[in-house]
Amino acid sequence: RLDHEDKNLSKVVTKAYEDIENTLHSYDGIIISDYDKGMVKPIIKKILSKASSLKIKTFIDPKGMDFDFYKNAYLLKPNLKEFEDIVGRCPNKKIFNEEGEKLRKKLDLEYLLITQGKNGMSLFADIKVSSYASNQQDVFDVTAAGDTVISILAAYIIAEKNIDTAVEMSNIAAGISIKKLGSTSVTQKELNNATTK
Repeated sequence: RLDHEDKNLSKVVTKAYEDIENTLHSYDGIIISDYDKGMVKPIIKKILSKASSLKIKTFIDPKGMDFDFYKNAYLLKPNLKEFEDIVGRCPNKKIFNEEGEKLRKKLDLEYLLITQGKNGMSLFADIKVSSYASNQQDVFDVTAAGDTVISILAAYIIAEKNIDTAVEMSNIAAGISIKKLGSTSVTQKELNNATTK
């Protein structure tokens, strides 16, 4: 995690990339949460290129009006609003599916996962679209639900589980997360309990 509000501190940005590049080879996967604060955009293309050459999977939670920065990521996870800000409003499922696959191809993504709150998630993967219903729960706080989804998903993929299992587990984790107040984590025990009910 790298936070900096000043977009003009080029030395900080350069140093941040050097630190990342020097340790990149030791990771199995990389999660990038872009909060559009000025640190991610200047270095993300280099990180994705280097990660790709090292065969490291990259999982990105995007922000902003230009998704071209995320080209060649393994998985991109916008929410519905972020997705429609890029492709335009999708008034029906047909247009939504067409625009999703178009964006996945344009950005050369392995997977595009669009989270849709109470309407679940949609996964785009090589001309195939899979839908995952949300786990209807009492919602106390959606803080960090997106972070929960991408972290659980990445953990399962890196543990060599298939994409369907990874999305299902991240969906379950999101359902657990929104029942808690504040930015909290979901434990493996909570996940195990939720899947054995």
